[in-house]
Amino acid sequence: MAAETLPKLLSRSLYLFGVYVEDNDTVVSIETIKAKNLSKRSQPFWISIEMVFSHLFFVFASVYGGLGNESWPFLISGTLDLFGFVLAKDSFYVRIIRIKEAIRSLNLFPVHVHNATKRRNALLINTMIMIAFFFAVVYITYVFVVFKPENIIWEQTTNYILIRLSTAFKIVFWLFYVWYVYVGIPIFICLFVFMCLHINAKLQAIHQKLEFMLKHKTCHISRIHKQRKKFCYLQKLSSEINTIFTEIIFFWLLKIVFRCCTSMFDLVRNSWTGDDLSFQGIILLDVIFDITHLLIMCIFAAKIVESKFHSLETLTSLMLFDQPCNENHLQELNLFLSILGHSNIGMTAFDFILLNKNLALSVSGIIGSYSIIIYQISN
Repeated sequence: MAAETLPKLLSRSLYLFGVYVEDNDTVVSIETIKAKNLSKRSQPFWISIEMVFSHLFFVFASVYGGLGNESWPFLISGTLDLFGFVLAKDSFYVRIIRIKEAIRSLNLFPVHVHNATKRRNALLINTMIMIAFFFAVVYITYVFVVFKPENIIWEQTTNYILIRLSTAFKIVFWLFYVWYVYVGIPIFICLFVFMCLHINAKLQAIHQKLEFMLKHKTCHISRIHKQRKKFCYLQKLSSEINTIFTEIIFFWLLKIVFRCCTSMFDLVRNSWTGDDLSFQGIILLDVIFDITHLLIMCIFAAKIVESKFHSLETLTSLMLFDQPCNENHLQELNLFLSILGHSNIGMTAFDFILLNKNLALSVSGIIGSYSIIIYQISN
């Protein structure tokens, strides 16, 4: 298996949710992939089944929620969650060849990354997946323990069979909802984090080469030229990966803001005693889920921007050290510095909102300010 291919746990998890990115095809070119017809039409039959079922479940859940007695904020939040999953899944399905090509390009990128870094990244991805499964188990257990599905039926009835059928239906419905939202979306975010980690690893490798030249005062034009070409290629690869995720990330951000604001409204408005306390627990779990995903996306995307600025600082220092450089050296350094300084390498939401730590703080600030305003008004 190639070193930069997806961790097995991530690859198998994506397969369960209808995204087929097996490692066997990531070491060949995109032309070979197309020649072998390894497109969405030739994917395993399970992918088609999962695609149809998830869409049917989304439609059914939306209609069922609209006909039920759930509150409109709760219904809209649940629908947005399922739509966020379906949107990401459809986008990956349509762009599956581009995803495979991106993984192949990361594998073939001519920069050496230490095996310890690769193992650490794989361990991080696997840990995030296990935490997602654990959170889903905690969430569904809490829902069943607190609300008891047998007490929630379509209509009041004493028919034993109808009660049992309704209970079984509620259990299956909640299991699939939690499976798609609280496991599926985190798995897709893990794919995003995988891309960010490996782009950042390549950037750090370039930065280490520049640091080596600065430390040893060896300003060779051929080495500068080589690192510049690598950075330009990495910037192009980063842009291609960004186009895969940019619309999905934008919708996820909108969903997070809406869900957190409605959740904060319920937390402030509802009582923290009696039966309302149990409902508040579910709302808190939802807030933790959304805020955690916001932080994960912004923190790992921010690593790319930070590595770029570290390289920019090192390159600037290379131009200032006291060893004399000839005109060709200065031209090459100035060209590299200009490209690095004006590059837009990084992950964005809809190509205009840069994902970084400042964005996480801004969104958190909006949610916090909204909560304070609601609290003051309610009092």
